[in-house]
Amino acid sequence: MVKTHPKVHAFLDEVGRAQVTKAVRQAEEVAAVEFRVAILQSAEPDLMKLAQRVYRRLNIARAQKRHGVLFLILPVRQKLVLFGDKEVNAVLAEEGWQNANEAAVTKFKDGRNAEGIVAALDILAQKLARHFPPLTGEAATSDELPDEPVRLQSLAEAENESP
Repeated sequence: MVKTHPKVHAFLDEVGRAQVTKAVRQAEEVAAVEFRVAILQSAEPDLMKLAQRVYRRLNIARAQKRHGVLFLILPVRQKLVLFGDKEVNAVLAEEGWQNANEAAVTKFKDGRNAEGIVAALDILAQKLARHFPPLTGEAATSDELPDEPVRLQSLAEAENESP
C-alpha cells in the first residue's frame, strides 16, 4: 500500500473539504458546468496531458451537461492545473483561466487552500454562466458527478473514483 504524502493529506482538512464541496455545488447552480476537484500525489512531467487523463478517468467528459472543468491540485509539486473541455475552452479566454489560477495560488501560498479553490470556482462559475446559464426544472437538480474533492495517490486510483 502506498502511503499518502503529508502535503496531499494535509492540503484540505475536513472543514476545508466541506467548504470546497459547498462551493462546487454553488458554482454548478450558477453555471451549467460540472466541476471536479482532484488532489493528486504523483504526477508525470506533462501536466496538461496528466490533467486530460484525470479528466477522462473521473468521467467528467461523460457528463450530460458536456461542460466540465477539472481542478487538478498537485501539492507535492505545488501546482494547480485547471482543465476544461472543448466547449469551455471555446468560450473562456486565457485571461479567465489565469485569473482563477492566480486567485487560488495566492491563497495557497498563505496556507488558505480551501479559500483558494473557492475563489477560483467562483471566478470560473461567474465567467462561464454567461455562456452556460443555469439549468432549470428537473435538469437543474440532477448532479451527475460527486461534488466532494477527491484525493488520489495515483492516476490508476482515479478509475476507482468514477461513478
